[in-house]
Formats: sequence, C-alpha cells, structure tokens
Amino acid sequence: AMRGYRALLAGAGPDQPALLERILAITSARPSWFVDGRELARQALARWPEFAPAHAALASIALAEGDTREAATRLATVAQLAARQGDRAGARLAALAAARLYRVIEPAAATPLYQRALALVPGLREAEDALIERYADEKRWRELVALHDARGARESGRERAAAWAEAARIACDELGDLDGARALATRALAAAPIAAAHLAAGRVAAAAGDGVAAQAAFHAAATTAAAAGDRATRLAALVARARMLDRSGEVDAAAAAWDEAIARGEREPELLGAAAAAAARAERHADAVAYGRALVAVRPDDAAAALGLGQSLLAVGETAEGEATLARASAGPPAIAAEARALLAEHRREHDPMGAAALYAEAITALLDAGLTARAAELVLARATLLARLERAVELERAVTL
Repeated sequence: AMRGYRALLAGAGPDQPALLERILAITSARPSWFVDGRELARQALARWPEFAPAHAALASIALAEGDTREAATRLATVAQLAARQGDRAGARLAALAAARLYRVIEPAAATPLYQRALALVPGLREAEDALIERYADEKRWRELVALHDARGARESGRERAAAWAEAARIACDELGDLDGARALATRALAAAPIAAAHLAAGRVAAAAGDGVAAQAAFHAAATTAAAAGDRATRLAALVARARMLDRSGEVDAAAAAWDEAIARGEREPELLGAAAAAAARAERHADAVAYGRALVAVRPDDAAAALGLGQSLLAVGETAEGEATLARASAGPPAIAAEARALLAEHRREHDPMGAAALYAEAITALLDAGLTARAAELVLARATLLARLERAVELERAVTL
C-alpha cells in the first residue's frame, strides 16, 4: 500500500493532499515507520502550514513515543484548523483529545479546549463535567453558576433540580449573591423537591439571617435525604444547621445539632472538632472530652485538638491528663502554644502562683512574636494581677510575723 501511494504521490496530481493524508495515517500507525512519517509530515507542513492531517500524524507519533505535551499541542492545532475549515466533528474530537492530555500535564490549558468542544456541541457531557471541575479549581464561580444553570435549563425533573440547586449553592457560598441564589433554589424546588434543593434553600435563608426558614429547610433536606437513602446530603444538612446555630450563638442548640450530625454521620475529624468545641461552649465538658479524645486518636499531632481536649479535661477534673495534653499543645504553632500555656497558668494560679507567672510570661512572649498584641495585653494584665496578689500576700505574711 505504501509503495502504491508513493507512486501516486510522485505523479504530482490534484489528489496529492488526499494521498498524503493516507500515507501519513499509515506511517503514524507503526513504530518502524515513525521516522518516515515524521519527515513526511514536516515536508507537508513546509508546503501547506495548515495541513491538519500532518499535525494529526505528528500528534499520534508523539503520543506513541511518550511525548504527551507535543501530542497535546499538535491536537490543539488540529482543533483550531478543523474549526476554521468547517469540520465541526473533527474540531470537537481533536479538542477533546487535546484537553484529555492537558488535563493530566497542565490542567489550566485544558479549560479553553473543553470550552471549544462545548461551544461546538452544546450540552456535551464530557466537556461540561470537565469544565465544572476546572472552573471550581480556577475559582471561576460566575462561569460555574452559568454552566449549572444552563444544564438545569436543558435537563428535566430531578437532574434539573440538582443542577439548579448546585448553582444556588455556589451563588450563595462563593459569590454572596443571595438574590440570584434564592431564585435558583426556588426554581430547583419547583422542578423537584429533592434534598439538595431544600439544602440550597436553607443555605440561602441562613446567609440572609432567616433562622426559622433555614431550620425548616435544613430539616426538610435531612428528612428527604433520609427517605431517599442519601447519607451524604443528610449529613450536609445536619452540619449546615449546626454551623448556622454556632454562628447565631445558640450554644445549647448548636451542641445538640452537632451531636445529631455525629450520630448520623461518620466520625470525621472535622465533625469531631466542631462537635467538641460546641460541647465545650455549652459547658458539656464530658461530651467535649469524648469527642476530643476521638479526634486526637486520629490526629495525634493536631495541636488545636489537643488544646481543646486539655481544656475540657481540666474542666472535668482530669488534671494529670489535662496538663499532659496541654503540654503537647504547647509544642504547636505559636498562637496555640501560647493559649496552652495560658490555660496551664490559669489552672496553676492557686497552687503554684510562681509557676503560673512563668507560664504567663512564656505565653506573652509567644503571642508578641506572632504579632497577636491584643491577646498578649490580656495575659500581661492577668500576670500583673497575679504578681500584685503575690506581693500583697508576702507583705501580709511579713506583717503577721512582726
């Protein structure tokens, strides 16, 4: 076949481009012919710079030889040339092929290629899914909202509701566009009252400060998700409700909400940390200790977790373990280490005032080094008060002696 094609090519007739395309297809398919194929493609490009089959052949050879970047560059060129020549199908295939390669070696370069493929074939699922990931990574939130909105307009039923609910979440959480988010959540609920739509409505209500509407929406989301066996959305609704209550300062309700989230979900470190902090704020230190111990078990080097656990251990009278835990926390980052020393100082004020004063001094130094002057000033005042009391006690003892 090669000999026949070469003989026809030597005739220099009008069929030369078609013949050359066939020869390039053959030479780029077998490693023993790669040298010939590469040379032929370069000769073709010297004569016809926009000869797409030559770029495609070089891409195929580069990919076979492991040069992913060269292959992606050539395929991107093929996509541009095919679009310019009116070959929409060829442009789409080349753009997708190039984007798949770039997604591995240079993700940002894949974005415009997926955009090109989507422009050629609106609704192309592979391109849409890839762009959802790329826009999120690049924090292109408005384009991501528009992409989900367009998908919702094209789909129906539950898929329409899911797309608009996700658009509402992004508009609310990332853009702070409450009016736009509210409209999208309302459309999502009208399309299908799925758990994700209720959850989106709850997020918007919580962001707008409407606690009553938010609680109702979060409850509806959790209930709907439970009925559908959707554990992830149910847990997300419970966590969203707990965080809202945390922000509103309802300490007892927040602690109870975190209890429910922990009971319904896996004991993830982030949930355990939030639940421990909420229980401590509600002065439920025994529960805070239980959550804190579970957290430290999976994150033994987490200084913030050790700080919270140490404080609660002291609160329930577990002095030895509490002090040991705070000592571990004092080896953490400066701000956490300072707080750990401050807690130890507070605990030792009565039975070891001089030791407490030394701990206050260490905490103050750490805070000043970290630029946290306001908190340092608070501890300076606490230490000064302690030292003044000590001096008064010494003077009283002297008076009694005299």
